[in-house]
Amino acid sequence: KTIGLAEKQYIERGVERNIRNDGRERKDFRPFIIETGVLSQANGSARVKHDNTDVIVGVKIDLGKPTQDRPTQGLIKFAVDCSPSFSAEFEGNQSNSKSRGSDIELTNILNEILQKGTNLESNPNSTSSKNLLETLCLVPGKLCLVLYIDTLVLDSGGNLLDTISIGVRSALFNTRIPKITVVDGEDVEITDDPFEYDYLDVESIPVSVTLSKIGSKFVVDANSEEEMTAEVRMMVGVNRNGRILYTQIAKGGAGVGGKPEGGIDVKTLCEMLETAKRLGVQLLQKMNSVLV
Repeated sequence: KTIGLAEKQYIERGVERNIRNDGRERKDFRPFIIETGVLSQANGSARVKHDNTDVIVGVKIDLGKPTQDRPTQGLIKFAVDCSPSFSAEFEGNQSNSKSRGSDIELTNILNEILQKGTNLESNPNSTSSKNLLETLCLVPGKLCLVLYIDTLVLDSGGNLLDTISIGVRSALFNTRIPKITVVDGEDVEITDDPFEYDYLDVESIPVSVTLSKIGSKFVVDANSEEEMTAEVRMMVGVNRNGRILYTQIAKGGAGVGGKPEGGIDVKTLCEMLETAKRLGVQLLQKMNSVLV
């Protein structure tokens, strides 16, 4: 799907006047709906509907071996599957290759944001001094839990990255870990009682905030038409304290990667980062009020 020059100019003029084509102001984030426990065969799952963007995230738990460089931590394996028909931007003969490229870019970005957040700090309100990855370790250097996080994109109406990050945090919040007992320092016993389980502490898990520069201004939570109008996009990972864990600047358009074709002046860049921090904290607070 493409948009014409007249529509691009219309969107740019609206953004300049702080009136977007869907009625929002530049820094307004669209409402979203979170459903948890939507996949009965998964340890945790969530579905997020964000305007026309619709994603399902499932979490499965397995046993594995810690890596040599991080023997006291568990593992997280992340994957995104975008159906070739999930959005009009993938129509045509090249849909499969474009979809696979989008899958890889989304997987890489979200994996880095998630890894930095879970490996950064422990929750000060928790009784444990360990961060999330450390709580997944059962026997240092020998045995750990592996979280397989799989995302299926059903449809996209823009801002796919942020929507998936909301879904991932929601699915991890919903994840139930069966009670595991370590025997003789090596073997484990896993309960088959469905009522004996623990939840993950997701407080350290960040959220993604994407900002799109259109003309001389920028918007948050761009819809499909705005994404195709944007010159540059900046993706920011933010934790509950407003700390920026990840940034990437990429070109505008329907994809998620690529070198930016336009620039961002220092003043605008600083404003974008401050907006990302503020909005990220607000999103996390909103999620915490819903995920109870």
